[in-house]
Amino acid sequence: MVQKIKNNNLAEYRAVQEEKNKELVLKSIKYIESLNGIINFSTVSQVTYDIADPLKNEKGLTLAGLSKNKLYRSLIEKAKLSQNIDINLKSNRSFYKNSSNSNMTVADIKLQLHELRVKNVNLKMENKILSEQMKTLSSSVSHPVETVSEDMLKKYKYLYQICSNLIGRLLELDVAYIDLEQSTLNVQMYDDVILQKEALEILYKDKLNELRNGN
Repeated sequence: MVQKIKNNNLAEYRAVQEEKNKELVLKSIKYIESLNGIINFSTVSQVTYDIADPLKNEKGLTLAGLSKNKLYRSLIEKAKLSQNIDINLKSNRSFYKNSSNSNMTVADIKLQLHELRVKNVNLKMENKILSEQMKTLSSSVSHPVETVSEDMLKKYKYLYQICSNLIGRLLELDVAYIDLEQSTLNVQMYDDVILQKEALEILYKDKLNELRNGN
């Protein structure tokens, strides 16, 4: 029976203390709002210590104490949400100034705010893509592809003609032959490969095609 009385007294004490702390939390939120401060668990906790009245047996509430208690947490989160809505509405006053938006509901305004946020995200993505493209273009300009000089082209054509003529001469003397299956130039007696497919198709392309076609 004694234990039941103690439990009841403890429950009553906790209820009274929670109500007292609730009032302190609400006062702290109003105080922060009056200073146009940001409402969050940290600022509310700090203000409870600043404005707590010892004569009323009020004590500051820790950050952990606020976040663990469902009632205090609910009060702060509601105040945060209300403040965020007010900030968003103030930053979009043009909605109210525009006659076409004069009869908009809060739900309509929230919807438009959401659409603006989505557009903002899309613009950031487009800006990032454009920035990457600009970097690529900048890199291309700073490192342009080297153009082949006319002198180098003449030397290439000259060497190409020499190699082509040399292959033809080897074939005429039966020193070498072309393996059409492998598209390689081989030594007649030993079947050693002189030119691989890639080189032969460059240096003897036209004649190679004629042989493949049976000409």
